[in-house]
Amino acid sequence: MELKYFGRKPNFPVLLNINENIYYAYQDHEIINIFEKYNLDKKDTIDIIDSSNEGWIFHNEIKVISPLTLKKTYTKKELINLFNNRKNKKDTSCDVTYDGLSNRTFNKIFLEIISELKKYFFLNI
Repeated sequence: MELKYFGRKPNFPVLLNINENIYYAYQDHEIINIFEKYNLDKKDTIDIIDSSNEGWIFHNEIKVISPLTLKKTYTKKELINLFNNRKNKKDTSCDVTYDGLSNRTFNKIFLEIISELKKYFFLNI
């Protein structure tokens, strides 16, 4: 599988939302490895959030990652909800807290989520 990008690449690392399972990737080949784990239908699309809080979408039929999506940005609360309510959660002890939300930047929460995912998914496999 080869990934193509429409116009430009997202800012890595990225979070991938595959059927409410959340994964992270630092490079193209990690995204490919994650996608290959799933039997995606031709018409499937995958939501992607990059480190600059830009929404992206993967179109499986044409194997393209594009910034042309309806969900362009995420709030800090939406990002935490996405992570805390994911299906591939091992336990609730790794939930990200809402404490001090106004004092934390989006990027800090984003990296906190990736750090929590790393504890359970070494290279997402």
